[in-house]
Amino acid sequence: MDTSFNPRKELLELLGPVPSHPWAALIPQVLLWSFRRFCVEKLTLAEGGLEESLCDDILELVHMYCARGLEVVSMEWFTPENIEKVSSPLEAYMKFFVKFCNELDTSIEANNDQRQDVLSEFLDESMGEIIAQWLDEKHTSLLIFPIHVEDDDEFTEAQFSALINSLLTYCYKAPPPPSKPPISMLWYLLSHQKKFPELPPEALSETYYPEAVSELVIPPAPPDEMVPETFEQPSDAPEPSPEPSPEAPEPEPPVTVAKALARRRTLHKYGRKSQAPRVKTRKTHPASY
Repeated sequence: MDTSFNPRKELLELLGPVPSHPWAALIPQVLLWSFRRFCVEKLTLAEGGLEESLCDDILELVHMYCARGLEVVSMEWFTPENIEKVSSPLEAYMKFFVKFCNELDTSIEANNDQRQDVLSEFLDESMGEIIAQWLDEKHTSLLIFPIHVEDDDEFTEAQFSALINSLLTYCYKAPPPPSKPPISMLWYLLSHQKKFPELPPEALSETYYPEAVSELVIPPAPPDEMVPETFEQPSDAPEPSPEPSPEAPEPEPPVTVAKALARRRTLHKYGRKSQAPRVKTRKTHPASY
């Protein structure tokens, strides 16, 4: 086992300085979030090692393990122009993931519970804390990585709307590039949204780009005559009896890396193996780029 491997230190080096562009903040978070979800799923299945299940193509990792709500846009964020704004190359993130998987696999094979606890704590808690500190107070609106594990499976529409509002502010404040209109990134994001978000007040300021603002007109409310009429029931009609509301099931506790490792140790102790089908691995599906 490589005792010199320090995931906290290496992650800080990967993230680099405070991001100066939204893509430099968002792309690393999608990568790290997808990797954590990969670790949780593979440890829960308790089948084989993590390193052998990790595909070489980092975009494949994002495609397979990104959270709900980011399936389409997260893949389309990874354009060459956007990736250039990230402090570290994607290959460096992939090397970090491979090294982390190897370290965790080795600790499992050696039954080193103490090292497993350190690595699981990093994925469950420290990774989110490091990302939040990296973005600092000025960039908190660009934080999409879930700090709480119960939010690990989905990026909600409300979160997406808040993110777009933050990007709106950036688009209008940032100087326009020489060959592209300042609103290009905004339209790119909005093309994947079901609902048009409300513009932030600062986006309507005359100090930004009024010619671009004029194109962002929120559709007016439908006229009164288009509102369907309501019909009152006759006074002698019997009132329908209210149906009993079914009791909502208690939500299942979130799956963490620590819990997945504990379950894996239990299965190993009693000699049980998961019967889940095998998936793409780094050996069977090499990188496509």
